[in-house]
Amino acid sequence: MSQIAGILPINNALMKSIVTLLYCSTFIIQNACALDGKNIASGRGINNAVSPPLQPPDPDLKDALKSFGLENILNPINDLGYYGWIPDGDYRPIREVSAPEIKNSICLKRLPRKLDDLQALQKTLPRAYEEIEKVLVENKYPYGQTSIASLYVAKEKGLDLNDVNFLFGSYTLYALGFGDIDPNGKLVLAKVPETNITLITRYKDYTQDYSQLGMQFERIVLGEDVKDPPSLDNVVHLQLMDIVGNKVLLAGEVDAMDDEESPVEIKSRYGNRPLHIILQMISSGCSQLVLGKNDFNSNCAGSNQLTRISTLAIRDLATATRKKLLKRRGKLIQSRLRWLRNQLHDLQPDQVQEVRFNKKNGRLNLVTSRDLSIENLFPNKKTILELLGKNKPRE
Repeated sequence: MSQIAGILPINNALMKSIVTLLYCSTFIIQNACALDGKNIASGRGINNAVSPPLQPPDPDLKDALKSFGLENILNPINDLGYYGWIPDGDYRPIREVSAPEIKNSICLKRLPRKLDDLQALQKTLPRAYEEIEKVLVENKYPYGQTSIASLYVAKEKGLDLNDVNFLFGSYTLYALGFGDIDPNGKLVLAKVPETNITLITRYKDYTQDYSQLGMQFERIVLGEDVKDPPSLDNVVHLQLMDIVGNKVLLAGEVDAMDDEESPVEIKSRYGNRPLHIILQMISSGCSQLVLGKNDFNSNCAGSNQLTRISTLAIRDLATATRKKLLKRRGKLIQSRLRWLRNQLHDLQPDQVQEVRFNKKNGRLNLVTSRDLSIENLFPNKKTILELLGKNKPRE
């Protein structure tokens, strides 16, 4: 709890509301938003309302960065809020998707799902995970490869795309800091057609199994029945950061939100990669972690159990050792991004580069991908221009 002038106690939610109100007051007085009634009712698609001013960064995120010693390395500029992605239709190449199809899958009013009462859930434990029917979803459009949607939403929220240098996925900060790439995936770099923006993200062909224990744990803490068909919708949190003078748009999927509508990361177990989780939380702007503890040692098949649910603030993960490691890795993020920026003048607009890390000296190398092209990552030129408009060439 905080106090204003030592008189009025307020919680974090009220403090954020006061900051937002002060930030937007001038805009509200000077502008009247023309809202589309149909979109208000459905919350889906894009209306013609005047974009409000970009919001300041979440103070919880700034506090977390300070607790890890990263406040001079990752500098939040704006919090662009959430948007929902509702997959529509069958698998198809992103190159064949039209602008209206992409717009129809976007919901600007969608918020993350709300956490259930975790204290009440704790009283029901231990709880056995269920043997349920598999639900398999491939990482293909419309269930993956949707980076263009983040740029479109950012533009609709009032961000000038001419000011953006990079678009990062939720895995990018970790990959740049640790040089650790999933052996079945790639860290790819490509210029977004018709823009001055460079995408750096993980590209991986995989199939998500929604019956897995991690997905079941997520649905348990959201108060959902794991036997019901899962929702395949996603909610993405957009943030703008300054990293060594580069404006970086971070687009991170968010699992849930708390009572104060702050984004929350959900993990069924901690594993041996806490720094990966921390950088993933920073990328998605999550200030809390909901963590499960499980018993996988039973001799009986199908009797894996959830035994405990914990809630941790991201700043509470800042042990002295992790702080030292993260600060070192943060400096690597800076130097590697600076190096990548210097290579862009040689980058062909129709090529996809794979970012390779030398395990001996940690240096980067760019290799033209043999099996990926721009057509694997983005819609066609007509669709991009309809979504983003023509951006000015950067001098």
